[in-house]
Amino acid sequence: MSSSNSLSFSSYIQPIVIQEFYNKNAPLIRMIKSISPKEARKLIEQNSSLKLIDVREPWEHNRAKLDNSQLIPLKEFPNHLDKFEPKDSFLIYCHHGTRSFYACAYMMQQGFKEVYNLEGGIDAWSREIDKSIPTY
Repeated sequence: MSSSNSLSFSSYIQPIVIQEFYNKNAPLIRMIKSISPKEARKLIEQNSSLKLIDVREPWEHNRAKLDNSQLIPLKEFPNHLDKFEPKDSFLIYCHHGTRSFYACAYMMQQGFKEVYNLEGGIDAWSREIDKSIPTY
């Protein structure tokens, strides 16, 4: 799934190169589907095969998570994509939506098409959809 001119995944997690990443990948970034918590809830209800991926750290996942989500920390993300099919649908989330945005960009670059970023992350979900999920 990777190509010879593939992005260096470390660029996703080094804040100093975020602007450079954006400048180089603006067309790809514009294609990312960021959806609100309400839209995400509807997508979850309508698509039973949707894969929920949490790209936060284990301590964050243990503190607050969406039911049926799979934890794949962002720094480990590239090593796990071979477990998924590019034709599958994914909702990617993190704490506020930034790490998941980078994960979505990476997935799309690798040929995945149905990839959604949860705007505002688990924090927005817990405030707008399920107040029983703790915020931190």
